[in-house]
Amino acid sequence: MQQLGVADTLRFLNQFSCGVGDYTVERHEWLDAFSLDDVIQDIETNRKRNMYTSSRLSSQKMRSS
Repeated sequence: MQQLGVADTLRFLNQFSCGVGDYTVERHEWLDAFSLDDVIQDIETNRKRNMYTSSRLSSQKMRSS
């Protein structure tokens, strides 16, 4: 508290939360449904989508300049 000061300490305490539940158990509930192949396919799909969006945006910038 001495280094943060009273106001910043109160701000931190208001934002801090211990949370609820068991993250490890919850993570396994949704991650165990995916195989490594599923993850790789999602990465490849997102890369293709991002490449298309990125090239489209850069061509729009060139036309507007």
